[in-house]
Amino acid sequence: MSARYAVDGGNAREIASWYQRTLETAAFSTESLSGPLEDRSYVLDSVGNGTCRLQVAIGPLGGVTFVTIRYGAACPNA
Repeated sequence: MSARYAVDGGNAREIASWYQRTLETAAFSTESLSGPLEDRSYVLDSVGNGTCRLQVAIGPLGGVTFVTIRYGAACPNA
């Protein structure tokens, strides 16, 4: 399962930090938070209990910031 959201405006760094805090509250550990990359995007890699992994990519494009969440195959309901 994956999801993609568009946020009107938005600061990619602030959004990445929010996802990091929220996932850590939900018992996910941060493996890495990369960025800003060349396109001003950030990538957050997290792992939950067992082998559930997810990646959140946050990237600005024009006046919109896109958030893409990718769930690993080992995640429940993935």
